[in-house]
Amino acid sequence: MLEALRTGSEGEALSLLNLQGFGARSWQPQLDAALLRIVIYRHRGFLGTPVSDVEALQPVVRVRHPFFEDMERWMQERSIHVSDVARQFLKSDRVLAAACLAVGWTEAGLRLLPSYDVPASLPDWLGNDIREAVRRNRGEDAAQELSRGAT
Repeated sequence: MLEALRTGSEGEALSLLNLQGFGARSWQPQLDAALLRIVIYRHRGFLGTPVSDVEALQPVVRVRHPFFEDMERWMQERSIHVSDVARQFLKSDRVLAAACLAVGWTEAGLRLLPSYDVPASLPDWLGNDIREAVRRNRGEDAAQELSRGAT
């Protein structure tokens, strides 16, 4: 499913997300739900409702990542039309990577990125997540190089 997303085959990814059934068998129900909502939004323009059975399966959540806080806030609007900021992020080529990074799937997140730079129009926390993922998965030297390039 992640490979389908990486290669831009969102229709195939949507089928896989719908067919896999989530539930207790999922490695990461919160990520599954977020990816499904993103792909549906990109195809249908509807983000979903704020209450989800999938999220209810999650064990006690420690601290929610800003990605999920933003998604929840956008869903609370209960509107087919989300804000320009939300639309820009949800349609961006970095949103799928952001979802993976938000749940700690650093390698998947890095592989879904077209590049490590973050346009100013996207959330600030995304740049921090990318730098941390690069540090964790590529080493301090790569993270320092990335930081130097960002200044």
